[in-house]
Formats: sequence, structure tokens, C-alpha cells
Amino acid sequence: MAALAVPAAFDPLPVGPRPKHEVVLLDDDLAALLGEAQGEFLAQAQRMPHLSRRLLLEGADPASVDPEALFKDLRLSDADQDAARRGLDSATAVLRRPNVLPPAACASLRAAVDAEHSQRCDTVDGAPDYQLNLSVERLDELIGGASAALWQLSSDFLGANASSVAELAGASEIFVRRYAAGSRPWNPFHTDSSALTINVALSGDGVAFGGGELLAAYDGKVRRIARGEGEATVHASTLLHGVSRTTWGVRHSLIVFLGRKEEAALPTLEHEAEAAALLTLLADDAFLGRCGAVCGPRVAETFRGRFEQLRHTYPTAIQLGRAVERVVQRYAAPHLQPTQILASSSTKDAVCWSLRALLGYAEQLEEVETGGSGPG
Repeated sequence: MAALAVPAAFDPLPVGPRPKHEVVLLDDDLAALLGEAQGEFLAQAQRMPHLSRRLLLEGADPASVDPEALFKDLRLSDADQDAARRGLDSATAVLRRPNVLPPAACASLRAAVDAEHSQRCDTVDGAPDYQLNLSVERLDELIGGASAALWQLSSDFLGANASSVAELAGASEIFVRRYAAGSRPWNPFHTDSSALTINVALSGDGVAFGGGELLAAYDGKVRRIARGEGEATVHASTLLHGVSRTTWGVRHSLIVFLGRKEEAALPTLEHEAEAAALLTLLADDAFLGRCGAVCGPRVAETFRGRFEQLRHTYPTAIQLGRAVERVVQRYAAPHLQPTQILASSSTKDAVCWSLRALLGYAEQLEEVETGGSGPG
């Protein structure tokens, strides 16, 4: 069977955990700083790039960090650096609108995510997401007529005609995110998978929570974007941004992804090869033991449990390979291909996080597509 073609310059997991030899030990000061953070977030903190740690965990002044140095520290690919620079070089990369949602709408969304949030794998760092996914209809139920102001924001940002805006709105993803010191304290620097992102603060900075600042690289600097309740920020997928550590209280935000960003063409996956590689990884006790050390205890058991569920749902290699392909295509993430994980499994600890994300995303898509009933 022919080998899967992947660009030679591709570096698996360019933004994320560091290899084992670069782990930063949790000294007393850093441990005290992290406070209630636990599980995946402690492991993430140990592998966080130096400048990210300064900005996201230690509260450094964003103006003190050279954005080009941040790009380098994150090990962004050439393509991602070029994209991030488009935001960095623009004074209009972020549109801000105060009071887009009234206090009652913000309170309704806060209450909904507090009561119903999930703890699935986040698409940025693989840690629990603490979010509530919404349909357009459910959003309207929660905030009523206030949703009209959200859709107007895409026109304001793009200056586009009605048909262009309608096309974006037709491919939307909506969720409410919950941050707290003991659950999801921060969000690492990243770019989004959407063409356009609308981010609404559901409580004001420094009022219901401390820390939890939105940081972004635009207009020549890494900047802190302080927001009041109901204030929206709108930006393109190329904006490099993150959320600093929440130190007290609970931070809530509404996120709307509109459209899909343009991506380089992904390779066509050979389904049987991907299924075989996944089976090889999950049968390698030494590799799974190493993943347990990297990602946390009991991870091997979790990996095997998720795999057995997927194998039950997709009993043939072709079906399982197609499930993998849907994950790779949905998240534009060739580093999640089992063949690529397997190729680096003996040298790079970071691929353990890739395997964790792959299995988590595949499980989520399986629930959406089959409702737990398996393929027809």
C-alpha cells in the first residue's frame, strides 16, 4: 500500500505541549501561581512555551513581549506565521462593539452553560472544554431578539454585501465557554478554524472574575483586550489569540464561528492504512505507558476504551479509516492522522496529545452522526 503523502515541512502539533526533555518543573512559585489548576492543565503548564507562560500564566505585560518572538516560541509553521502576521500588521484586525448583548441575555447564557456544560476534548489543547454547544434556534430561545445584533456584526466587520454575510451565517458553530481557576483556567494561543469569529464577553473583566484576559497579536503588538459585559470582539481566523489564567471567579463568553477558513488541500487518506496504524498504536503498551506519563494517569485505559467503542461502531477498517478522515478534514488537522502519529511515536512525546485529541474528536463526531446507533 502506498505511503501517505504529507508535506515534508509539516511539524506535528506545532502549537502545544513540548517534548519531555523541555519540561519545566513545577517549582514552589509556579505551583502556587497555578493554584487550583489540575490534571491536563498542570501537564500543559509544564510544557508551555516560555513566552506563552509569561503571558498566560504569570500575567506579564503584553507590551513587553515581541510578537515575532512569540511566533517563534510557539513554533508556528511558515504558513501559520504568514497568517498571524496579517493580523499583526493590521490596525483593523479586531472590531470591538460594546453592549451587543443586554445584561439579561448575558445572564441567561451564563446560567445555561453553568447548568449544562460538557467536558469534552477542546480543539485547541485537548483538555476539557467546559462549554455548551448551541444551535441557532437554542440561542434564540435563550436570548430572544438580542441575537439579531450578533449577525449584524459580520456585516460591520466585512463590509460585505448581504449575500456574503448570509453565506457565512449558513455555516456557523455556536457555543458558550466557561473558565474558572479549578476547571479550565486559560486557553493557549491559537488561531480559529472559522473564517470569522465573534466573541462576546458575558461578564465584565475584573467584575465577576480576575485574570481571564483576552490577548491578541494585532496592530504591531501583543495586546490586552479589556471588555465589559455584553461587549463583542470580531476577528478573522488569522488572528493569533489566547486567554490568560483565570485567578478567581468564573469567566463566561459566547463564541460564534462563521464559515470555514481557507485551508491548504489535505491529502486523501488511505482508510485501511490509517485504521492499521491506529490499531498498532493502541496495541503498543510501551507507547501507551509513555502517553500516561505525558497526558496523565489512566490515559492508556481511556485510549483503549474509546478505541473499542469506535471499533464497535465502525467494524471494518474502511469504516474506521473514514471516521479518521472525517476528523482530519473537519479540524484541518493532518497531524491527527494515525500514520503520522505512528511515524513519530518513538521520538516525540507530543504525539500522545494528538492521539488523545483524535480519539476524543472521533467519539464526538460518532455521537453526532449516528446518535450512538452505529453506521447504517
